[in-house]
Formats: sequence, C-alpha cells, structure tokens
Amino acid sequence: MINRSRLLAGAACAAALFVPACVSDGYGPGYPDRDPVILYDGENHSGAAIPIDGPVPDLVALQFNDAASSVVINSGSWEVCEDSDFRGRCEVLTGSVTSLRGIRLNDAVSSIRPTGGYGYPPGGGGYGALVLYSSEGLRGDALTIDRSEPSLSRAGFNDRARSIDVRGGVWEVCVDGDYRGRCQMIDRPMSDLREVGLSGNISSVRLLDSPRSY
Repeated sequence: MINRSRLLAGAACAAALFVPACVSDGYGPGYPDRDPVILYDGENHSGAAIPIDGPVPDLVALQFNDAASSVVINSGSWEVCEDSDFRGRCEVLTGSVTSLRGIRLNDAVSSIRPTGGYGYPPGGGGYGALVLYSSEGLRGDALTIDRSEPSLSRAGFNDRARSIDVRGGVWEVCVDGDYRGRCQMIDRPMSDLREVGLSGNISSVRLLDSPRSY
C-alpha cells in the first residue's frame, strides 16, 4: 500500500522541481533507493519523480498518468500497463529502464503493480496471477487476472487469449463460461495455446487451491 504522507511529500517535491529541501526528504536525484520503484517524467531518470511501493491501478489519482518516461526499480519485478486497472498492453520490468520508448510505453503508463504474490485466492488457497495475451509469444493486448473469473466477456477478453504467462498458482482455463466445457490445468507459461488446443478459445479461468483440486 502506498504511504500517503510520503506521496504528498513526493508530490510537493515534484511541484518544486526537486529543490534541495525536497531532495533531503528522499525524493530526488541522489535518493533512488528509498522505494521499490520510482517513476520519472524525463528520460535517464530525470525530471519530476514519484515513488511507488505497491499496486497503483490508476496513476490519474497520483497525477502521473501517461507521464512516465523512465523507471528506477530497486527491488522486485513490476508490471506497467498502458490502461488503468492493469489492462491494455503490459510489460514486465525486472530492472531500471532509462527510456520507456524502447518498449513503446513512453508517456503511456496508466497503472503499475508488482508481479507475483499480489492476487487473491478464490476461497482460501494460495496466491496467484495469470496474464492472458491476445497474440502468441506473450505479446499483444494483455489481461492480468489475480482471482477466478467466470466470464472473460466482462473484461472484453472472451475467446481472445492465444498465450498465457503464469506468475503464480495453478490455474484452470475453460472453453465455456462458469468453468464449463473442456478445461485444462495450467501451471506454467505457454507461448502458444495451440499446443493444448485452446488458442482463441478460453472463456473462463479460475485459480485452484492446489493441483489436487483440479
């Protein structure tokens, strides 16, 4: 969860363009190690910055929507997405990036969250996360799911998935809604769902407590 008091201090620093008084609070050049992630509005980790220490489904709330041009990652891996609520095209960053132009997300990041271990179990089991991609090779539009979803139509992703990245847990994917029809247990990334006959044919997914619950 983001520390609000620290965010306010960080926002004040951004407004003051990181005058020395703000830098002493740890939100400017020379203090890049106080938070897991720092977003900068300039390339090469320059300009106004905002610290991130947890999932942010909409950067509008922090007045930093479509503003990031570079990223410092001090710990963990993070998913950045072009739309709010972790939708649209997403990329997973495992290290700092001096320019988001290289992954076509310059001034185009609207949500960000850590990968792995942030999901919600369907009924008391292990945590997990699953990313559905509209193209083979873990590319194209992406939909990140961290809980059971009986109808992918609600997310506009029915029968669209062609590859899957499993970032935690064991999942069941089914050709019909409400986990009906032919189902397949998946516990690893799959770059092409044609190998299990499910490319463009998934309508519901759910997180299993364990492989035995399948």
